[in-house]
Amino acid sequence: MKISTKKSVMRIKIGFTAIFIMFTFQIFGQSPPDSLSIDSCIIYAENNFPVLKNNILNDKISSLQNKNYTSNFYPHIDFEAKASYQSQTIDIAIDTQGLPPGAAFTFPTPPLDQYALTLNLTQNIYDGGITKHLKKIDNQKLKLKNLNNTLSFYQIKKQINEIYFGILILQKTKEQIIQSEKELESRKKALLSSVKNGLLTQDNLDLLSANILILKQKFIEIQENINGLYRTLSVLTGKKFIEHTKFKIPHDIKITNNNNRPEIKILNTKNELSETNINLLKSKRLPKIGAFAIGGYGNPGLTLIKDEWSPYFIVGAKLQWTVWDWNYVSREKQILKLKEASIENQKTTFNQSVNIQTNKLNSEIKKYTELINYDLKIIELHKKICKETARKLQNGTVNSADYISTLNAKEQANIQYEIHKLKLLKCKYDYLIATGNF
Repeated sequence: MKISTKKSVMRIKIGFTAIFIMFTFQIFGQSPPDSLSIDSCIIYAENNFPVLKNNILNDKISSLQNKNYTSNFYPHIDFEAKASYQSQTIDIAIDTQGLPPGAAFTFPTPPLDQYALTLNLTQNIYDGGITKHLKKIDNQKLKLKNLNNTLSFYQIKKQINEIYFGILILQKTKEQIIQSEKELESRKKALLSSVKNGLLTQDNLDLLSANILILKQKFIEIQENINGLYRTLSVLTGKKFIEHTKFKIPHDIKITNNNNRPEIKILNTKNELSETNINLLKSKRLPKIGAFAIGGYGNPGLTLIKDEWSPYFIVGAKLQWTVWDWNYVSREKQILKLKEASIENQKTTFNQSVNIQTNKLNSEIKKYTELINYDLKIIELHKKICKETARKLQNGTVNSADYISTLNAKEQANIQYEIHKLKLLKCKYDYLIATGNF
């Protein structure tokens, strides 16, 4: 009994341990990420985008279709059973007059009711390349479907880029507000003794307190804006984000002019599909060679005049060639060539549109690069001004309004610097998206 009790206790402990481990994994599995990059956002969104899941289904459909095309060169076997009744049959009458006695004879007459059981085998030997081109067409159609799904996700990618950098800009603004609030709180504490000693009036402290409250208001407003972007990003990625989620600033990137947009790939694939269809039309004009075999058992057999059941077989080869099609293939080729010309016009128009976007972004990149250089100089000057104004405030030669004004100017310069850096980076990522390289 004691041994049994110990075993039971051990099993209970193991059970509770297993439940705890499963529960722990479940919690961590469901917990939101505490650090996030723009690349991981894109990956989450891809996994969460329903249309992209169709790519897997399209691949499976195409694989099955290709197997069907391959079966064109497998032997095809058909079984056929047939029974028929006819009103007349072959009747061969021979005039036997003048023949010696006993030499008279008659031809047998086939039955009016006839039966046949046949097994037919056909083998495609050469089809002019039709099967090969059908496979290629199916693969190109698969590529088109998947590219169209990728194009659908392209808009989501642009949206994520806007949201991600929007959050970063708001977070930088929030950081500057926190820093300014700390600076005002520190300055307020430093002035308390001066107010108590009568060196400064109470309105100086009140002005600092009012501006601290204004900063708190701004903080709440910005945080709510961030939360709104969090909710939108959660819908796109399928992940929940908390207030303390750290959004990493993307690394600097080199821009490239290569146009890899899905729209261009779609147009190129359409051109390839058109060329393959032209080759298919050519193949349809080529001769087709096949072999066949027929095995049967019927009444009558191959000897039609015998009224008896007999087995038989037939083997052979056949050649099929459409010699004249009234220029049908020629006109179809012309149609496909005209469609190709139309696609080339679409490509030219689209490339012009992309060039307009990239030229605009290049100007933006140049603009923010120059602004950042000036931001650094402006910040250094504001630091000196703010330091000197703080000294004067402490000595009572300026009031709080003057100090707050210089502090706000320094805060604004810092915010502008951080925002300009993020906007420069965003322009580079916009450039990659515009050219399809992100």
